[in-house]
Amino acid sequence: MRKIGFRLLGVLLIVYVSICGYMFFYQEDFIFLPEKMEPNEPLMLTVPHEEVFFYSSGAKLNGFYANVEHPKGLIFFLHGNKGNLNDQDQAARFYTSLGYDFFSFDYRGYGKSSGHITSEEQFFNDVKTAYAYCLKNYDEKEITIIGYSLGTGPASYLASVVKAPKLLLIAPYYSLKKMTVHRYKVIPTFLVKYPFDTYLHMERARQKKLVVHGDLDAVLPFEAGRELSNHFGKGDRFVKLPGQGHDDMEKNQLFRKTVRQFLGVN
Repeated sequence: MRKIGFRLLGVLLIVYVSICGYMFFYQEDFIFLPEKMEPNEPLMLTVPHEEVFFYSSGAKLNGFYANVEHPKGLIFFLHGNKGNLNDQDQAARFYTSLGYDFFSFDYRGYGKSSGHITSEEQFFNDVKTAYAYCLKNYDEKEITIIGYSLGTGPASYLASVVKAPKLLLIAPYYSLKKMTVHRYKVIPTFLVKYPFDTYLHMERARQKKLVVHGDLDAVLPFEAGRELSNHFGKGDRFVKLPGQGHDDMEKNQLFRKTVRQFLGVN
């Protein structure tokens, strides 16, 4: 019986180590869910736009500008973990309707962007490169950084190292490490390669901040957004969206009103 017990323990240990190894080496498959596009495939956007390409540490990244006449500034928008730039049409239409130019780009491996995401440092560096690309055409004081879902972590990081005046986080997470360990309780924290500690970056960021979160969000828990408010500075604001899920924020009337107030749009 003792031998059987040791053998069973050994099998369980092998299974556990195998699971941990898989989670570590294939972590990107759980976090990033890109949809690829062919290099010559046009963006299917209803908003008038200009497609652009720029380089970041060996990768060719694809983005677009949606421009308006006499813009109030630029919305620098970091999207979620699914799809590609075609899914940013609704956001682009909303912010351009408020009188802002809009910019978004596809992360490595998404859409027509080349390469693969391999580390948090690389991911954040691409975000900084995209921001620097926008600074060629916009004064920093005109830029509002917005992150949605997965994009809230890198958006808060970017805000902590640049001087754009405003930061908006939509359906954020407190920390991707905390959420990962909560969902996969057997996984040790040191195996998480993408901590995306939004709360730490929030503390370092000096922008005027707004966090909005739907209380029926089934993807990223509402409490994560509320918990971020513990790391606010003076004048920062958290807004609960009753009955709102994770998607289609721009269709929510309270969201639209709140964002207009935050941007100072009459």
